[in-house]
Amino acid sequence: MYINDMGEKIVYDNWGFSPSSEFFDLAQFGITNPNPRYYISYCPIIGTRRCYYVFEYVISGAGYIEMNGEKIRVEAGDFYFYHKNAKLTYYSDPDDPYKKVWVNVRGTLVDSLVDSFGLGMFIHKKMNCEDIFRELHSLLEPAGNSPEPETMRRAARIIYRLIDMAANEKQLFGTTTRASSAERIRGFLDAHLMRSVTLREVAAANYISEMHAIRVFSDEYGMTPMKYYRERRLAEAKEFLASGSMTIKEVSDAFGYSDRRHFTSVFRREYGMTPAEYLRSLGRDK
Repeated sequence: MYINDMGEKIVYDNWGFSPSSEFFDLAQFGITNPNPRYYISYCPIIGTRRCYYVFEYVISGAGYIEMNGEKIRVEAGDFYFYHKNAKLTYYSDPDDPYKKVWVNVRGTLVDSLVDSFGLGMFIHKKMNCEDIFRELHSLLEPAGNSPEPETMRRAARIIYRLIDMAANEKQLFGTTTRASSAERIRGFLDAHLMRSVTLREVAAANYISEMHAIRVFSDEYGMTPMKYYRERRLAEAKEFLASGSMTIKEVSDAFGYSDRRHFTSVFRREYGMTPAEYLRSLGRDK
């Protein structure tokens, strides 16, 4: 246990990702103490330790999350999840800084569960789940940085419960009704931007026909599911290029395009320039 530069109590820290933890890796667990200057910007770097799923619960106070041009207020009693591929900024309310508990996880098990439950990039709910985080706290604090396999098995079961809670549509923040078919389709697409997706997959994941998927999504968002997916996927890829953290080929591979030539063709058709030309317009070489 230690206190970091932000004044957070880091209860468990296992950043050293290794093949033995590829299946399930609990990277960090901590408590953010009230700090009016608390400010974090999260931008994932695919394939590195800076790419993880996050679950948080606000114990007291308030804070804000900025994502995709939206500013979301979170406060005591709020539970939220964000996807490992999400890009966001979060910070405390300077007049009422929050105290929150959080856990960062990664691994193929978590990837599979998040995909299976259809979790989107961000989920925010009013839900008292402090007891689950306390259970995880009690499990990890005495474990040190070399936990026994049984400790990790128990931790994995707790993470499963958090994923299940995040997926429970009856408790979505701000509503007591189930998410619509269109919202579920959008959540599925947002969660799968990093690979190629077909309309058949979208329909099957939501237990509806392909024609029904097109109809309900178009009625809600004014475009077909696949048009939305292609545009969002390419926009995300463009943001990764602009970040400068990946080459054109790496971005193409990360987003599941068949090869760089295909990615270049799609990019030019949408933006009127190639990825290389786009980077040059930003003053960078490819």
